Parts: sequence; structure tokens; C-alpha cells
Amino acid sequence: ELRSIRLLHPGLAGGHATAARLYGLPLPNRMNSEDLHVSTGDMAMRIERPGVRLHRRRRFASEHIALLDVSLVTVPLLLVELAPDLTRDELVQLGDAAIGRQAGAPYISLDELKRSVLDHPRLRSRDKLEAALSLMRPTVDSPRETWLRLWLIANGFPEPALHPAVPSEVGRCVLHPDLGYPDLRIAIEYEGDHHRTSPDAFAADIRRRELLEAEGWVVLRVAK
Repeated sequence: ELRSIRLLHPGLAGGHATAARLYGLPLPNRMNSEDLHVSTGDMAMRIERPGVRLHRRRRFASEHIALLDVSLVTVPLLLVELAPDLTRDELVQLGDAAIGRQAGAPYISLDELKRSVLDHPRLRSRDKLEAALSLMRPTVDSPRETWLRLWLIANGFPEPALHPAVPSEVGRCVLHPDLGYPDLRIAIEYEGDHHRTSPDAFAADIRRRELLEAEGWVVLRVAK
């Protein structure tokens, strides 16, 4: 559909929720609309087509890239476009995925993302974006891991370490729980549905917990 509309308007790029989905970045379920979001730098452009939502940006010319044979807005512009519609924590989840390997490889570094986003003039939702950027971390494995880290912080706990290294003499390996407080030897693991439905994942979870406990760590397991 994006390729089709670009035949009529070659200067358009996928934006907003459409770009997030094509990048493989997480969005809340309420944004699973079938609307096609497109962006342009032509401030006079109008598109009257059902299901097509147009976003106009003055700096658009330098803020779109080619990906998967289509043109998409850059990740920094994507955050700017989505900021009014996402909560701070949802922006952190999306940013964690963009600067990490959740979508296959990092799209951008955290430092570059901060510079590019905050350089926008007349930035809507600036306070929310600044708060979200300050909480993004590049080594997060999943949106639910982001959620758990932010939940701990919101409830008064210190920010946990991400994947702290725990040498295991018994297993002759180095373990990396999802989150942890190394000084207290507390590991926190998020248990997604695949941990219950996959026998291999379930067995690996038990083995990792046993090895962590053998090193004197307390393992807390959290489900949704």
C-alpha cells in the first residue's frame, strides 16, 4: 500500500505507526490500526484518501531513508511523530528496541538519537521526549524487559543493572540474568509465554536459576 501511494506521490515516506511497524519496533495494541501513515516535507500537500493519514514536516528532506525497498522517516523523526500519541514508558520501549538488537540490529546509537530528536525546533512533547530519552538503554532484550525495569524505578527501587555478569564455577560459564542488583546478589528474570510453552526454554530457565542460586544469588521471577 505504501509503494502504491508513492506511485502517485513519489516524495512520500512511511511515517508514524506505519514506519514503526516496518522497522519492527514495538507499539501498544491500541495503535494496531490499518491506517497508512505517510510523511512529507511539502507543507501544502493534501491527500484525501480513506485510511491515509498525512504528516507534514518542514525538515523532512533530510529525515527519511530507504529500507526494505520503501522510504521511511528516520528513527529520530519517528519518535517525534509518535511522542504525542505514546506515553513516556511506551516511547522508552520503542527507543530501547531501536538502539538495541530487538529488531535485528541497532538502527541508531543512543547519543545520536538524543542529538537528533532534541535538535528539532518547536518540538512537541519535549518534556516527555527528554524524560524518555534519559531512560533508554541499548542492551535491552524485549519490551517487557523495559517495562519491568521502569516498573522497578517507578516503585522506588534503584535502577537495576541490565544483564549483569555472574561467573558460575559450577556451570563453568558466565550467566546474564535479565536484570539484577549485583551488590545484593538479586537477579530478576522476566518470564514470557515462550518460557512456559517451550520445553527447551523451560529447562534452560531451571538450569540458569540453579546456577545463580549456587553462586548465592536470589532469583525473582516475574510474569506479566
